[in-house]
Parts: sequence; structure tokens; C-alpha cells
Amino acid sequence: MTGPLAGRTVLLTRTGGLEEEIRARGADVRVLPVTRYEAVDAAADPESCDRVVFTSARAVAHCPFSVALAPRIACIGPQTADVVREAGGTVDLVPDEHNAVALAAALVADGVGPGTRVLFPCADIALATLEDRLGSAGAEVTRLVVYRTVPVGSIPADAAAGVDVIVFLSPSAVNAFAELGGDLAAAPSLAIGRTTAAALAAHGVTAEVAPTSDRAGVLALLCEREWR
Repeated sequence: MTGPLAGRTVLLTRTGGLEEEIRARGADVRVLPVTRYEAVDAAADPESCDRVVFTSARAVAHCPFSVALAPRIACIGPQTADVVREAGGTVDLVPDEHNAVALAAALVADGVGPGTRVLFPCADIALATLEDRLGSAGAEVTRLVVYRTVPVGSIPADAAAGVDVIVFLSPSAVNAFAELGGDLAAAPSLAIGRTTAAALAAHGVTAEVAPTSDRAGVLALLCEREWR
């Protein structure tokens, strides 16, 4: 196969469609999901808040209410926004940079402050960055855990053997890969963003970080590097 990644073998630690985009650029792709997701019983009235904020598409999928009822919705990036729209919701804010710090700053610039009621459906392991920053601005943030992330049962001991690069799309994937005995030193690592890179650094691994925290950024970095 031809393309900028021809001859490369890429290990993806999560499913979700990115594998086809990488294959289309010539790479051999191994898909090794290292986490699974469990729904959490949760309830909330979106009409009792001023803003609903999503930092992952999975939180949208596990949301216990119809996003069509939410008054104003902000999303961390375009992929999450697309899932909201597919579910019938309207998105009025997506930051230029797709991370929690940028999202919080954009919300504050858009008027979130003292007295603003913000509902934050999220995973059990979601970082408190968004809550802390909006809380510092005076907003009343309600954290609503709608799903939990847990490691899969096991992975092959030689899962990363012979690959040119391992792609991590979340800190939870990094930690699960290490917990399950995966060899983080088997190949260079690509992190989708700074928090994922920080998780790798905690395990002694220096990762290449995508220029933007989305699929486009991952694909761009994959195609720019030799990875050998």
C-alpha cells in the first residue's frame, strides 16, 4: 500500500474509526482496546441549569437526558459537538483549542461567571480542570458522573512487538496499558494531548504530542515523523 505511512505499523489503544484513516495513509494498523466503559446510574434536569458542558463524545452517549432539552451546550472539540448534534442537541460553543483549559476560558469569555449553573456530565476519572477554572470564575458546577472507565481483562504480552509507534488517545489508556503489562518502551509513543503526554511521563516515557488534540492532529503528526 502507498501513502505517507507506507511500511509503518501503528498500534492504536482504542477503537473508534481512526484506524481506517490511518490505514488509508498506508500503515498497517493493530487495534488493541485497553479500556472498557460501564454506564453509571445518573439523573439530572438539564433545564435547571444554564449550561451543559461535554468534554467527551462518550459522555454524550451515556447522558441520562435528551441533549435536545439542554438550554446551551458547550463542547471541548468538533467530534464531541458532532455527536451532540446527531443526538438532536444544539452546540453554541467550541473552543479553538480542544482542551479543558481553552474550553473553560472560552466559557468565561462567553459570560459564565457568578451564579451561572453549569452541568458537567463526565467519566468517573475526568480531571477537575474545567470545574476548578469555572468555579474560580464564580460558576456553580455540578459534576455528573455518567460512565466509568476500567481496564480490559488482559492484553497479549507481546502486544507492542514490532510496531513503529503506539498511539494513546487518553490518560486512562496509558494507565490501563501499563497496568495490564504492556511495554511502553517497545516503541515511540504519540499522545493526543498534553494530559495524555503527562500520563506517559509519569511512567517514564517522553511522547510526541499531536499539534491539536483531535484526529486531525494525530494524523498530521503520524505522517510527519519517520517513527524509526
